[in-house]
Amino acid sequence: MKKHISNLHRLHQKMLARYGENDNLVLQLTQEIKLAEAAQQESKVGSDRRQQRDQQLASPAPLQ
Repeated sequence: MKKHISNLHRLHQKMLARYGENDNLVLQLTQEIKLAEAAQQESKVGSDRRQQRDQQLASPAPLQ
């Protein structure tokens, strides 16, 4: 996913330099980057939660 977002950023910079910030393609790339970054963030949060759950399940229950 990081590579995909990085490629989108590079393409965005090229198109921005070529066509300007008000071009439809540049605006669409900007939106696509935001969506990809949001999806990556959601994936990271979900992964962190799964890792925490797995750690809790792996640790022994405290004795009372």
